[in-house]
Amino acid sequence: MTFTLSVTFPFDHIDQPEEYGTMHAVHECARAAEEAGFWSGTVTDHPVPSYRWLDGGGHYAQDPFVMLAMVAAATTRLRVQTNIVVLPYRNPFITARAVSSLDHFSGGRFVFGIGAGYLKL
Repeated sequence: MTFTLSVTFPFDHIDQPEEYGTMHAVHECARAAEEAGFWSGTVTDHPVPSYRWLDGGGHYAQDPFVMLAMVAAATTRLRVQTNIVVLPYRNPFITARAVSSLDHFSGGRFVFGIGAGYLKL
């Protein structure tokens, strides 16, 4: 049996921008994940975090397609994965374009994790 492991990147820690909020940091984290042998690196999607979510311990999130494009640019084998994109928040045509572009330019390494979310719109 073969196991694959994914790592969730810490790019949503906006309270530590000097550690996680630069392109250099994104590239460094991405290369470290690939060198460590992870199958994929994931980011999450919280496009409109409510105060209730944030006050309850929730967090912000950077745009997943932008972040994963930077990860893909710094790596060659690591798959880039959304964990998850909340589809009801997004225009389907723009999302499809972002997904196909990222998959193409990453050499087919994009894994599209999707969900409906749990908050009322």
